[in-house]
This record gives sequence, structure tokens and C-alpha cells, in this order.
Amino acid sequence: MDLKQLAQLKADHKSGNLAHAYLFVGQSGSSKFEVAREFADFLQDGAIRSLDTTEIADNGESIKTSEVREMLKRVNLTSQAEYKMILIENVERMTLSAANSFLKTLEEPPERTIFILTTPSLSLVLPTIISRTRVMRFHSVVEPLADAVEMKEVMRLIERPDVVDRFEYVENILEDSARVARFLDCLLVFFRDRLRMGLGDSLKTVKALSKIDEAGILLKQNVNSRLVLENLMLNL
Repeated sequence: MDLKQLAQLKADHKSGNLAHAYLFVGQSGSSKFEVAREFADFLQDGAIRSLDTTEIADNGESIKTSEVREMLKRVNLTSQAEYKMILIENVERMTLSAANSFLKTLEEPPERTIFILTTPSLSLVLPTIISRTRVMRFHSVVEPLADAVEMKEVMRLIERPDVVDRFEYVENILEDSARVARFLDCLLVFFRDRLRMGLGDSLKTVKALSKIDEAGILLKQNVNSRLVLENLMLNL
């Protein structure tokens, strides 16, 4: 378990600085959802399975609008504990309509209610959701090494824009959603650094960043992953 993040959450509580919504970001192998449960347990004096905690765990399916509405009904019930806790694992699974319904509550959150959302990558989450949360990053044991390797791959692909090479890379990562997420994150870091350092054509760099953001949104909407990634490779 990531004790550092849990300690920070407890410090937020002690100082009266709790956010109404947290977004835990980290790849598979990090302990995001376990920390969310542990913190709910802490705030509710061990009542993790009480009526005041609602969980939407990842069952491999999209989160539908009906599930969000049912969750929001529970938010409005009378609270027995100090806080109501809403835990959503891999929030990027929300359909667009479900996310829009959820946003209304994030914009005007009920009192004494805390949302904890998790995701493997910020690139998979709608910017409007990110902007209404406090982001906390988690790391698995292998993630730093994996990120470094994949950043080198991204630099190679951009500096040597061979279409066959790019499509072959897409083919290799296609079935691994965690690698796809890391790939998009690496692309964002690469082009943001170019823009910050004034390297290359700034207009082209901004367009590239826009294309990467668009690809992340399309992947979230379950559009054909191969087509999305291959189209992205043709436009960078």
C-alpha cells in the first residue's frame, strides 16, 4: 500500500484541507483503490461497508448513466457517519452521458461527501473531471522503468516518422490498455516539453497536443483503438 499518499490524505483531514474529490492516478500494480478504501475506513471509524460508502469497482464493463444516477441517490440519503464516501475504480469507464451526469454533482458537491476516483492515466479522463478534483499520483514498482523505456520509444517514433514502424508499434501495444495509456502520456510529455523549450514549429506542436487529447477522448468512448492510434500516428 502507498503509505505516503494515505498519510497525506490523513494530514488533509487533520488540517481541515480535505478536497471534495480526489483523482488517484497510477498504472496497474499501484494500490490506488486499496488506499481509497483504507481512507474511507479511517474517516468512517472502520465502517467501510456501511451505508455511507458507495463503491463502483471495475467489473470490466462501462459505467452507465443508470449506475451514476443510483450512486447519486445514495449521496442524498441521510448520513450516519461523518462523511459519505463515493469510490469509483477506473473512472474513465464512464460513458460520455454518465460522465456528464456525474459532472453536475462534482460542480456542486453535497456537504460532507468525498469522491475518490481512480484511473491509470490522466489522458483517459475528461479534462472537465480532472479540473474538479485534486490529483494524487501513485507508482507501481515497475512503472518508472517502463515509463523510461517507452519515452525512448516515443522519441524514436517521432524523430523517425516511418509509417510502417509506427503502425508496428501500435500493433504491439494494442491489447494492453496500460501501455496505451502510458504511450499517450509519453506523447503529451514529449510535445509539451518541445512547446515549453521553444523547439520546432510551435503551431504544429500545439496541433499535435490537440490530436493526442482527442485520441484519449475517443479511446474513452470505446472507438476502435487500432483506428484511433493509427490515425494519431499519421497526424504527428
